[in-house]
Amino acid sequence: MDIDTLQAQEARLVFARFDETTAFDLGQALVRLAQAGALPVVIDIRTADRPLFYAALPGSAPLNALWARRKSATCLMLQASSLLVGSRLRAKGDTLEKHGLASADYASSGGSFPLRVTGAGVVGAVTESGLTEVEDHALVVAGLESLFRALPFSRISTGRNWRRSCSLRSCADHSCRSFRRPCAGPALRGLRPWGRISGPCRSRR
Repeated sequence: MDIDTLQAQEARLVFARFDETTAFDLGQALVRLAQAGALPVVIDIRTADRPLFYAALPGSAPLNALWARRKSATCLMLQASSLLVGSRLRAKGDTLEKHGLASADYASSGGSFPLRVTGAGVVGAVTESGLTEVEDHALVVAGLESLFRALPFSRISTGRNWRRSCSLRSCADHSCRSFRRPCAGPALRGLRPWGRISGPCRSRR
């Protein structure tokens, strides 16, 4: 996924306001998407000073929680998705350590996405861990886009044309808008239980 695409996602997925109820709704949306694919993931939503939502699905491990914490720290510190941070660093031949961010506390692997509010900036991070970094990121974005379909218009930033550019726009079953059934749109294709994936082993983060 290229840098321009990642930046466009962040520009599009912006809230008019974000509170504990919104965090719970987002967490529930992500849980349902993950359950639909039997994905062994951890889901973490937090602000800089406290957790708002946490779920560990079957097959996830304590190490996934550690990855989620480190990716969240990166997202909150640099106010960008951890996948975008990693992409920018690789493009420059740079590392987090060069900026004083120790690998024990920060990670540039994908899966954490900034919760941005119009007029306030980044207020938190939503993070998923357990798949490859690109799949982690895709699941978070799919959850956000699913939530935006269900939110009252007053809670969505009116300056973002997310409806036209949503990566789930070609979903055949739009009942996902009310969370009645998880949407299996393009952003989630290929996200399957690890025991069913053929080919070389992938790193789970």
